[in-house]
Amino acid sequence: MTEAAKSKGPAAKQDKVDLLVGMKAICNYLGRSESTIIKWRQQYDDFPVKKNGQLTATRSALQKWVYDTFGG
Repeated sequence: MTEAAKSKGPAAKQDKVDLLVGMKAICNYLGRSESTIIKWRQQYDDFPVKKNGQLTATRSALQKWVYDTFGG
């Protein structure tokens, strides 16, 4: 097995599990409405939701952002 193949193993799988795709998934994860997510995207430059055709974010980035922004 090549080094590249080894490096894609569990870490790549974890990245896929960590990824949220779409507004509904992000709203469900944060327990917030679409209007709140839209407002946060506009209000906070560091909000870790990106638009690449669809809205995407990682659970870990959202968790860190909520902790850093709201204190938990």
